[in-house]
Amino acid sequence: MENRNYANLPARLRRIVKNYEYCVADVSPTGFEAYQITLKPEYSHRDGSKLFIYPEKDQTDNLIQFFKNIVRPSGANIQVALYGFKCPICGNYVTKGSNFKESAGLKVCIKCSLGS
Repeated sequence: MENRNYANLPARLRRIVKNYEYCVADVSPTGFEAYQITLKPEYSHRDGSKLFIYPEKDQTDNLIQFFKNIVRPSGANIQVALYGFKCPICGNYVTKGSNFKESAGLKVCIKCSLGS
């Protein structure tokens, strides 16, 4: 993990950002005494992937709530089978209309996907 320096942020905001730096791509100053926090592409937030912080307005609560509501989407998608097939891991038959999980092109039954 790279060591980032958030020296341009006030101390309280710096501590919060350091705790959540695993999902922060960039913290850059804007021209209006504000800082723009950009998330890494694999993380998402319901309000968007960028947040503007104004340190003079003491927005520590807003920053904490922003980071608490970040989600990392799963790499696998749960889908409904349009036709039946055998699970390549356990050999069970997945019937048409039942759920299966697809990850990197491999279709597996739900029981096998829970183990991975």
